[in-house]
Amino acid sequence: MSERIVVIGGVGGTHARLEDLDRATHMLADAAIRLFAMGRAIRAAGWCVSRIAVAPESLPVRERAAERLEWVDQGPGGATGLAAEIEGIAANLEMTITLLEDAERASESIWTKAGRLWDKGVAVTSALIWVPCKVVGAGAGTVAHKIEEVTPGWLPVHWIATGEAWVADTVNPDWTPDLTPLAYGDDLQAALGMADGGYRTLTALPGPVLDAVGLPRDLVTALSLNLALVSLALDELLGEIRGVFVFPVASRLVDAPTGVADLFRRLEGLSVNGIDGAGRIAIDRIDHPDGTRAWIVEIPGTQDWVPDGGSNVLDFTSNLLLMAVGSSQLTFAVEQAMKEAGIPPDEEVLMVGHSQGGIAAMQMVSNPSFAGRYSVTAVLTAAAPVGATDPHPGVKVMSLEHPSDTVPALDGTPNPDRPEWTTVRRDLARSDSEMDRRADGDIVKRHELPTYIRTAEFVDTSSDPSIRRWLRDTEAFWDDEGCTSTRTVFEVTRGAEGPDATPALPVPSAFA
Repeated sequence: MSERIVVIGGVGGTHARLEDLDRATHMLADAAIRLFAMGRAIRAAGWCVSRIAVAPESLPVRERAAERLEWVDQGPGGATGLAAEIEGIAANLEMTITLLEDAERASESIWTKAGRLWDKGVAVTSALIWVPCKVVGAGAGTVAHKIEEVTPGWLPVHWIATGEAWVADTVNPDWTPDLTPLAYGDDLQAALGMADGGYRTLTALPGPVLDAVGLPRDLVTALSLNLALVSLALDELLGEIRGVFVFPVASRLVDAPTGVADLFRRLEGLSVNGIDGAGRIAIDRIDHPDGTRAWIVEIPGTQDWVPDGGSNVLDFTSNLLLMAVGSSQLTFAVEQAMKEAGIPPDEEVLMVGHSQGGIAAMQMVSNPSFAGRYSVTAVLTAAAPVGATDPHPGVKVMSLEHPSDTVPALDGTPNPDRPEWTTVRRDLARSDSEMDRRADGDIVKRHELPTYIRTAEFVDTSSDPSIRRWLRDTEAFWDDEGCTSTRTVFEVTRGAEGPDATPALPVPSAFA
């Protein structure tokens, strides 16, 4: 596999490398300070030597001593001169760090940007041609054909209507414009980022004031809150939300996972057509020959896009609540399943999620109370807008993204470049695979799990240091000789009444 993946963050990321440069900068600055101090001490010693009373025959010796001290301070490689040089290097290195940080996000080829701009121009032009032709063609065609039907063939008006109908049918396009370039993920993320700057200007209130009145601090949260209000209202009108009931429905022995792609294939089993079925989450227990255990929590993506209060908590409402307030009935269900599975607080846990499942996992590991109850050491996400989350220290994160995928861009924030957070991106449009190139032009397929599984296959074979380090840090979850894996699938049903049913999600202060 020769395709190129772009890796941001992790131990080999710019931030990790810049941390070393930053330490070097501070070491150089400290050395400069010490050399400057040494120079001052040498100058003081030279001043004292020049004023020592000596016999006339010793005056040349005193002068040579003073000159030697001055040379040590001011000569080639002297303390003060060297200190000034080191100080300049430290300042230049600090500027380099800043430039490298800026360049990390602006490293995309100008030809790639030009190609995307061309695609957008074609999409807009196509739409500008299609809309009037469709309106005129369809409208005039309908009228002309109606006149044809109701007028005798010998009347001149019938002949005119027939001609007009032919022209209208010819003008009426039988194609639709491709608007997918207008929904390119990275461009949407940049637009949301710029819009957020304007939103912050409009809501120029101190943070404590915003918190006191329950107002969100950023545009994405504000939009999510408003949409969540509508979804909750529709849920109440169309459904009957009483809570969530979580219970195990199946348990079986399975092979332990062997890589990132294998983990996502297991997650695919929780889809509508998957082996485990929709509306469910799974927890795998890995038992190693040495007696140690590890756990994998699998959370699928959105399965119901209609806010109707249905039984499946993997729905549009949960999406909005996760983005707006960081919790939903899905996060309750996941933690309840972890409790039912008997995960102890001292055994390692890996959380895996696609789309909404990735949001839920990252929001949970960003919650200090949850982090105190479970030892989640790693999170793996695909196609999830998680750049604004703040996972608990020590959690090793890997996020897979496609630059064209709209969903990871919905938070308006790129994933941070941190040693403990590795982001892997693959441009489907430049893939060797025709299937991937077709998926890049489809707003749905470029987000779907099967496409991300193909990206994960490149991750498993990559030699990138950040990826290899993440895989080593998560070795407790991989197959080794003699280990066994038990998979338990949990049904999650909204509206069920039972001993484990939770009340409906409390309305946050911003909703009140």
